[in-house]
Amino acid sequence: MGTELFKGFGVDIAAELLSALGPGTPEVTLLSRSVGAEDPTDLTAGRPIVETPHVCKGFVDTYDSRRMGESVIKQGTRVILIIGDSLPTGVIPENEDRIIAEGSTFHLTGPTLRYPAGATYIVEVRG
Repeated sequence: MGTELFKGFGVDIAAELLSALGPGTPEVTLLSRSVGAEDPTDLTAGRPIVETPHVCKGFVDTYDSRRMGESVIKQGTRVILIIGDSLPTGVIPENEDRIIAEGSTFHLTGPTLRYPAGATYIVEVRG
């Protein structure tokens, strides 16, 4: 995944982070939501929401601006950090997606913070 900005320096930060932390980081499942196709036999039903599972690496944490920097996420909010390169290319956590982690299902309720080169994503969750 990563970005061309950092690859120009000869470093793929996202790949390096996955290589260093991935083996010891728990698996989580991002359930990304998208709008499915209409049923031609029932046009009044509308288009269904389809969830696609993506197994990736991440963990549940409490947001601490002293460790993670200032952002729109409030201090003490429950978050999930996802290692960016553990997601398939083009998949980015979005509001209203769900994540299964530590045996619980969490709902993404706030912004997705993307750190340099897509190395990590931090998402605000409830659940």
